[in-house]
Amino acid sequence: PMLLTLPAVGLSGFLLFLCLLLVGFYLYCNGWTNVWVAVGVPGPRPWPFLLHVPEMMSGGLEQALEKWESVYGRTYGLHSLINRRPTLVTSDTRLLTRILAEDFPNFLNRSPITFTNSTSLSSLFFSGGCDWRRAHHVMSPIFTGRKLRVMMRDVNDSAACLVALVEGTRRRGDLVPLKKFMAKYTSDVIAKLGFGLRAKAVSGVDNEFFHNINNFLNIGTASQNLLRLVALYFPALAKIGLDLFPSSDVINPKADAYFTRLARDALRKKREQKASEPRDMLDLLLQSETRQSTPGPSDKALTSQEIVANSVLLILSAFETTSSTLRAVLYLLARHPDIQDKVIQEVDTVLQGRRQPQYEDLASLKYTEQVIKETLRLFPPAPAVTRQAEQTMRCGDVTIPKDSCVYIRINRVLRDPGYWRDPDSFDPDRFSPGAGQTNTSDGIEFLVFGFGPRQCIGRRLAFLELKVVLCQLLTTFSHISPHISHHRWCCVNS
Repeated sequence: PMLLTLPAVGLSGFLLFLCLLLVGFYLYCNGWTNVWVAVGVPGPRPWPFLLHVPEMMSGGLEQALEKWESVYGRTYGLHSLINRRPTLVTSDTRLLTRILAEDFPNFLNRSPITFTNSTSLSSLFFSGGCDWRRAHHVMSPIFTGRKLRVMMRDVNDSAACLVALVEGTRRRGDLVPLKKFMAKYTSDVIAKLGFGLRAKAVSGVDNEFFHNINNFLNIGTASQNLLRLVALYFPALAKIGLDLFPSSDVINPKADAYFTRLARDALRKKREQKASEPRDMLDLLLQSETRQSTPGPSDKALTSQEIVANSVLLILSAFETTSSTLRAVLYLLARHPDIQDKVIQEVDTVLQGRRQPQYEDLASLKYTEQVIKETLRLFPPAPAVTRQAEQTMRCGDVTIPKDSCVYIRINRVLRDPGYWRDPDSFDPDRFSPGAGQTNTSDGIEFLVFGFGPRQCIGRRLAFLELKVVLCQLLTTFSHISPHISHHRWCCVNS
């Protein structure tokens, strides 16, 4: 009789364990989903176990965000949009002013990054707290007017190489692969300004530097989507999965290793040469190098590891963003010949027959700058950015709990009809001084480069690169520019 009861007891014990496991998993996934209800923030109720995954998978994240905003307004609460934490989604500029500027110390840090093991994790972009403040103090002076003036010659040289490459391609009667050629230009600029290298990326040959920079980002693979799903429930497991499957990293590990090695080799050579005057960004960073393993919060110094990390960051932040913006500018000019004519007229007036602009000329290209700003508004390089609340804080009528994530919809702010008149139209005049537009490129509504103390420090360099190459392209090809979209040299072949 005793033997007959053992299987029954074993089965019932297993079923009990399974039920307890399911209850525990349910409470783990849903036991904290009343956070936003408790503080009075509206938002969609999550599905049991699945949270918001069904909506995000059915039509994509952006479509789901648009749907939720139409129901709950510009600010609403979600669960596990980024890792396993409450997420406040907002495009409300009044709330963003509090988060990004007025209450910045409480929202200094970005949300934790779980999808990369890149060397650049020690850089300005990813760091937080005292490490961010220290790196910011060191790197901000790199982009002053005096330093940019020194960089002007190298940028002009890269732009001239691009013009020559386009001319040669057109003479052969071939289509110009616009995406590839603009990427070659920005990669060549980074090689010169960041490392002092003459990489010769703007050529008909895809050399090692261009190959690695063009394959730097590794986004949208099946394994990455799986890791994101795991991170919604178990962020620590997602990090372990990244260690086990390096190919899932959003930053290509091979490219990351190549540029890390490049930066370390360049640093070693620069230490040996001991140049009297800085010639590139790496020289400027090297001036701040310290032998301390943990510099103090007030030290204007970086460790060797941080210098390498920020060098790799320069590639990540300056390559794709500037390249994609340049393609968008040329596309919009091709679609709007009347605006293109105005740009050409301004360039011709300022340069007076010269092809290469001088640094002093750039400030006079006001309409060209308006065109660039309007392009960035329509096609921002980054659609969103995150912040994390260090402590629970009430901002206006919204309470943001400690450790929750704030998901800032940059692309939504830039096309919100409540902030911009006729937001989907290409209208550079909206940035002119007498346009009557209530918001400007200095206001919170123009979130392209962020806002407040943590906004992008490379903004001036980006405008310099774009203005220089536009000057050289439009002075060289101005005879076909009014009908640029119908000519082979401008056809996109990506």
